[in-house]
Amino acid sequence: MALAVSEGFSKHSPAWQAVMPYSTTQSMVLPHSLSALSARQILTSLGITACLVVDARQRVIGVVSQQILQSEQLLIRAHQLNQSADELDIEQVMQALPDVPCVDANELGRFRVENLVALLAECGSHYLLVVEPVTQAIRGLISATHISNVLDKPLEISRKASSFGEIMQAVPHPH
Repeated sequence: MALAVSEGFSKHSPAWQAVMPYSTTQSMVLPHSLSALSARQILTSLGITACLVVDARQRVIGVVSQQILQSEQLLIRAHQLNQSADELDIEQVMQALPDVPCVDANELGRFRVENLVALLAECGSHYLLVVEPVTQAIRGLISATHISNVLDKPLEISRKASSFGEIMQAVPHPH
């Protein structure tokens, strides 16, 4: 997937410059049953930071990113499921579609890249979907990793716990 993104934007640039648009490029999708390690190799080899995950009927069911696939999150998830990391498929580690924060495509024109960074941090997410407000069609994907790479600055985004169980997993316990 070739990115139709300006590679020289700044934090003050219009937000649309940070979008991987699906209206002008074909979206990269991976099947839900693909192994997490294979997905990591594909994303790395293509230089893609995040992509959509589809089910057997080609419906979008989530988003997977290099950040998820290369972090200790993969090892934590494998431990939770009593599996090794090489046994995991991307459906087991992806962020499910209902949990992915969205940005209204019509409102994006009012944002700058710095607003997107703040929104990513506020949501505790490494990506945002750009959606049409009426049809809910996915117009693009905004990736914190892509923004960080282009700005050549690390972004501090911490995933927020969505349940008591996740909070308990994040807290170190004496053994």
